[in-house]
Amino acid sequence: MLNIKRFYLFILSIFILFFIAVGSSVYFFNVNDYSAWITKQIQQSTGYDVRFEAFENRWLADNYLSISGLSLYQQQQRVLFIKRLDLQVDKLDLWSRQLEIASIKLSGVEIDILQPLQLSEKTIEASDKTEKQIADFQNIAWEKLHIKQFQILDLNASLFHEGKQLQLKEADFEFNNLLIIEQKKLQLLPRNIDFKTNFKQLALNDSQQKAQLADFQLAVDAYLLQRKAELKVSVGQIHFKSQQSPPLQLNALSLNLQLENNSLRLQDFWVDLFSGSLAINAQAMLDIKLLPTPKVTIQQVVVNSLIAKDMHLNIPVLTQSSAEPQPATDKKQLAIASMLIEKLNIKNVTVLSESELLPLQLKSVDAQLNNLYVIQEHQLLDVAKLNEQSASFSLAFDYLRWKKSVVEQFAIAGSLQQDDPAWQLLKSFVGEK
Repeated sequence: MLNIKRFYLFILSIFILFFIAVGSSVYFFNVNDYSAWITKQIQQSTGYDVRFEAFENRWLADNYLSISGLSLYQQQQRVLFIKRLDLQVDKLDLWSRQLEIASIKLSGVEIDILQPLQLSEKTIEASDKTEKQIADFQNIAWEKLHIKQFQILDLNASLFHEGKQLQLKEADFEFNNLLIIEQKKLQLLPRNIDFKTNFKQLALNDSQQKAQLADFQLAVDAYLLQRKAELKVSVGQIHFKSQQSPPLQLNALSLNLQLENNSLRLQDFWVDLFSGSLAINAQAMLDIKLLPTPKVTIQQVVVNSLIAKDMHLNIPVLTQSSAEPQPATDKKQLAIASMLIEKLNIKNVTVLSESELLPLQLKSVDAQLNNLYVIQEHQLLDVAKLNEQSASFSLAFDYLRWKKSVVEQFAIAGSLQQDDPAWQLLKSFVGEK
C-alpha cells in the first residue's frame, strides 16, 4: 500500500514538473528573438509583408499584449505603420467561447499609399467564397465577442489614386461598447453607437475641385432600437474651391442633431458664411424601418427659425445654355413630403449678380417671412400655389437694381394672398403676372 502511494506521488511530481516546464517556456519565451521567422511565416501564409519591432507579453499577469513598430510593406515600400498596438483582455473563456476585450489601442498610425493596395493571390482565391463566408457569419462558433473600447490615436494618412488625393492629419477615433458577436451571430445592425473623432486637417483634391476641413470634431451617441440619438459636430473652417464656381469658405460651424422616436431635431446650427452668420433651428418627422434592412424616409420638415445676418453674397456669372429646351415632363418627386418655414429672418444682407441672365444688385436687405409651405406632396410649390397660403412677409432695402429698374429706400409688408396689393407689387418687380 505504501509503495502504491509513493508511485502516485512520483507520477504526480512528474506531471507537476512537466506543467511547470511548459508554463515557464511560455512565460519566458521571447517572441522578439524570432521576429524575422514570424514575418516570413505570415508572408507565406497570407501573402502580405508584415513586420514588427518588439513584442511585449504580460498575458499571465495582466491579460495584456503589446506590439511596437508594426508595419505593412508592399513592393518594399511601407504603406502602413503603427507605432504601438495595445490589447487588454477582461475575459477569455475558451470553454464557453466568450471574449471580452477591455481595450484595443493603436497609437501613432501612418498610412502612405500612392497606388491601390494589391491583394495577395491567396486573398484573391479566397474571394471566390465570399457568399459562403457571409452566410457563415450568421453561424459563428464563438458565443460572444465584445470590445469595450477601440481607439486609433494620432493617425496621419496620405492616399493617392487616379488623380485624387486625400490627406488626413492628427486624427483620433474612438469607438465604445462594440458588440461584434452575440449568440453565435455577427451583429450587422449595432444596438448602440458611441463614436468620437477629431482631426486637425482633412484635404480632398482632384483636378476639378479642392476641399479642406480644419479643426473637426464629431460625437455620436445612439441607441438605434430605442430610436434615440444625438450627433454633435464642430468645424473650425471649411474651404471649397472649384473650377465651376468661386471659392466658398465657412468658419466656426457647429451643429447639434437629436433623434427621439421618429422626431429629428436640429437643435443648433450656426456658421459664419459670406462675411456674416447663419443660424437654423428645425425639426423633421421621419418614418424609420430597421428591419429587414434599414430605411428612413422624411415625412415633414418644419424650419422653426432661420436667421441670416450681415451677409455679402456674390452670385457667380451664369451662362446661357446652348442646348435646345426639353419638352415639359412631370415634376420629379422630392425626398421630402412637405416643408414648412415658420420663421425666416434676414438682416442686413447684400446680394450682387453681374450675370446677363440674372442682373441683380440688392443692398442692406431686411426681410421676414412667416408660415410658408415651400414643399407639399413631394413637390416644390410654384408662385400660383403660394397664393393659396396664409403666409405673411415684410421686406425693406436701401437699393435695388433689377434688369433696367432701380428702386431706393423701399419697405413693404403684407401676405401672399392673391388679392393683397403688397404681394401684387412684389410680383410686378420680377415680371410675374
